[in-house]
Order: sequence, then C-alpha cells, then structure tokens
Amino acid sequence: MSLPGPKMWPKSHPNASEKTHAHPMRTLLFSALALALCFSSACDGGDAEDTDTTSGYGDGDGDGDGDGDAVCGEEWASKDPMSGETPLQPLLGFGAPCESDADCTEIAGGAGTCVKEILDMFEVPNGICTITDCNVPEGSFYVPDSSECSDMGGVDCVGIVGSFTACLPQCSNSDQCNREGYGCRLMPIIGAENDPTYCLMDAQDCCLIEPTMNCGM
Repeated sequence: MSLPGPKMWPKSHPNASEKTHAHPMRTLLFSALALALCFSSACDGGDAEDTDTTSGYGDGDGDGDGDGDAVCGEEWASKDPMSGETPLQPLLGFGAPCESDADCTEIAGGAGTCVKEILDMFEVPNGICTITDCNVPEGSFYVPDSSECSDMGGVDCVGIVGSFTACLPQCSNSDQCNREGYGCRLMPIIGAENDPTYCLMDAQDCCLIEPTMNCGM
C-alpha cells in the first residue's frame, strides 16, 4: 500500500488544537524507573547472558498464571480470525514488520523508522514501523490524531517526552492486531484505565530486564 504524494513531517510540538493528556504521576513513575535502570545492565549494555528475551516470568494472557515458558513474539492474545474486524497492522504503513528503516517506506515522507527494542526494556518482535520523532508535551502520555504522525488522522503520538515516543493507531480489540505476538493493550508502565489501547507485544514476555514485573503487565 502506498500513499499519494510525499509529506514533510513537522518537528514542532502538536498544534494547539490537538488534544493532549497529562498524567504527571505516571510520568514521575516512568522517569524514576528509567533512572533506576541506569544502575543496572539495561543502561550500561550488560553482558549478553544477562538479557533474557524468553523470560518465563511473564503473564502473556493476563490470567495471572505466569505463563511458564512464554516467548516474545509468540501469540498471547485471544483473536477470532472470523471476526470481520479491519486489520490495523499496517495502517498507513504504521505497525508493519521490519528489519531496518528501509522496510518502512510506506510511511509517507520517508520518515519511517524500524523499532526493534524500546529503551533497553522491551524487545519488539519482528520489528515495527513507526515514526519516533513525534512530540508529546511535558507531563503527557499521548496526543490523539497527531499531525506529526499523519495528516490523514487516525494515528496517535504516544510515549514520554525525552525518553521514547512513537506513532501508533488506536485499537479496540485484539482481532484488529493481525500480527502474531501482538494484541490490543494499554501501553506498558504508563498506560492507565480509560487510556487508549494499541497493538503491542506482551510487556512481560518481551521484557529485557529482571524481574520482569518492572515492565508492567
């Protein structure tokens, strides 16, 4: 799928007309966790044997049973292939699998980036195409329909300013997430009740730090 005409992506903060959502307590929590990780192998690079991408401590399906030998990238969300839901991966190129930025050319303006890990905390199975230089205001978690992500709408800028941001379309159920290992869920660590949900990997199955509970549920 290709989009008509390239688009130059603005680098400024979102327009005043765009809604933003401030969560100062979650921002503080995320910042404190990131600081704590700087005293662990997650920030100093660590040894290869210290990074376990197939942790058995996860709870991929959220049922509280621990999921024993869960592996990042394996299916964890319940999906109905006959649901008739419109797939969201990829939508305007966002969410497509990738090995490098060269695989993300369907994102308009040549701004696509292949993300394979997040902050040395999460593995992103088989990569995901997105834009990582969108902006959320200080103290905010997401900007719905960010003009920095797409001038066609339907794509949010999510994350924490100064740490990590990415452009993702919202989902309402996992049937819309047509990639193995991805399901419709809150953002790990910073997501809270009534926040938007996105097609993402399982937080604990793909956690790169120990204990995996630090990566959220």
